[in-house]
Amino acid sequence: MKPETQNLPPAASEYIQDKFREDFLFEVTEVRKINGEPHYFVEVAKDGMIHLLHFNNQGKLVIDKLENPFRPDLLEEPPFDEIPE
Repeated sequence: MKPETQNLPPAASEYIQDKFREDFLFEVTEVRKINGEPHYFVEVAKDGMIHLLHFNNQGKLVIDKLENPFRPDLLEEPPFDEIPE
């Protein structure tokens, strides 16, 4: 297991390793409490694109949003929309 995956729930780490293998770079960009539970936001670079992944506290994938790596400034436009309740 890569050191970057140690802070993610095991199911999220397994998803990233299964879907992206060794040819990716990723970073946990945010851990946010939603309804009292931690949710994990991860950016994964693969094939010239960025996958913005959102996992719940069990490691289940909630969102996989594909983005161009040359997106606008994050201060002007955050990478994730508001999370539905």
